Amino acid sequence: MAIYAYLFDSEGQDRPVKLDASVVSEVGNLQLLWVDLKGNNPDEFSRVSELFDFPQSLWSTMNSSAGKAQRPRLDLYSTCFHVNVDAIQERGDSGAGPEPVVAHPVKHDSGESGHWHGISSNSAFKRITVNAVVFPNVVVTIHDLQATFLDNFDERIKGDTHLGRLDGPAFLGVLLNWHITGYFRALEILEAEVDRLDDAALRLRDDRNLLTDLVRLRRRVALVRHTLLPHREVYATLARPSFAPFVTDDATKTLGLVYDRMERAVEATENARELVLGSFDIFTTQTALRTNEVVKVLTVVSALLLPAGVIATLATLLIRAPVYDLGRTGFWAIGAFVVLLGTSGILIARTRRWI
Repeated sequence: MAIYAYLFDSEGQDRPVKLDASVVSEVGNLQLLWVDLKGNNPDEFSRVSELFDFPQSLWSTMNSSAGKAQRPRLDLYSTCFHVNVDAIQERGDSGAGPEPVVAHPVKHDSGESGHWHGISSNSAFKRITVNAVVFPNVVVTIHDLQATFLDNFDERIKGDTHLGRLDGPAFLGVLLNWHITGYFRALEILEAEVDRLDDAALRLRDDRNLLTDLVRLRRRVALVRHTLLPHREVYATLARPSFAPFVTDDATKTLGLVYDRMERAVEATENARELVLGSFDIFTTQTALRTNEVVKVLTVVSALLLPAGVIATLATLLIRAPVYDLGRTGFWAIGAFVVLLGTSGILIARTRRWI
């Protein structure tokens, strides 16, 4: 587990620090300490738990839920509070890791464990669970895999900032703002894919199976939607005034703004879902139009060949001529010609995508 510690000092210089007991004890009112733990090393987790004196129940909860899918939740303790969220990011944003479990809207356990059912994801996105333990002037984030939204926030810190003036809950609001940004970026990718498939459906000149692509896109939108929606209750609690004893009014305002942005993300997700359904409508309409063209061609061909077939049949009954006395060889030759004609018709229909 890699430990990253950064001290935001409003009266000094923001700087990375080596995490030890002296640093933890010297964090002042105009300072904020952010500790980020990546990986799944029990020894490192125990070390951080002892440094910040995690409540025993929090320590037990974190250990028992490690590596398991959990519904986003908020737990309050006497000296801190714990919140876990699920981030959506592209699979290429981090190194290889175990196949994630994707939130699925089915019944989950009603007990206090908070575990819920899930399905394996085969889409271009994956779900990353991030835990945050928030103290008045310290925020500890814990995640097994690389969390892109935390990396993006860290990359934006180019020098001294005023983040040291924030308390722990307000700084959590800053991180959660980046958490929501990750969903907007995923939706941006999905909407671009919708536009591409709409163009292909309107032209109908692609050799790819558009229906398969549309189903795959629908599943990706569902993954994002099903992962985002369970955060509503957590964000609503965070936006409630004085949900924890050390939450200030300024922090409540910050968390309230983040909650409003989360609701806009939910609306954007619903909009993306409607766009995908619209793409299905375009596809089905274009398919119906092309089917009509195929039926028209087949009707014309049938109308042209039917009289010839009737005349040929009547000729075999009314006319006696040497040409009809073909014998056994002629019979098999005609049978082979019929089979060849049928096969050629099927190949032409497949080439023109009539069937």
